[in-house]
Amino acid sequence: MNTMLNQRMSDLLTCCVEQYIKMATPVTSSDIERRDGNEFSSATIRNDMKTLDQMGYLRQLHTSGGRVPTLMVYKVYIDNSP
Repeated sequence: MNTMLNQRMSDLLTCCVEQYIKMATPVTSSDIERRDGNEFSSATIRNDMKTLDQMGYLRQLHTSGGRVPTLMVYKVYIDNSP
């Protein structure tokens, strides 16, 4: 998605966007952890989500809540879709 992101974070963003589009609710680390093919712990996912939030890719609506993709992520997601 972005050259500043490692592959895990890029994959995490893709999962967040797809999960948010599918469910229309804030995405939690547990939502991502339960996805098929996930090989990372909930703590790793939470840490990456926090970093992505600080970078402006995700937004946390309230403390201990899930995160939602920002408009910046949707643009990148659409530009990189096959």
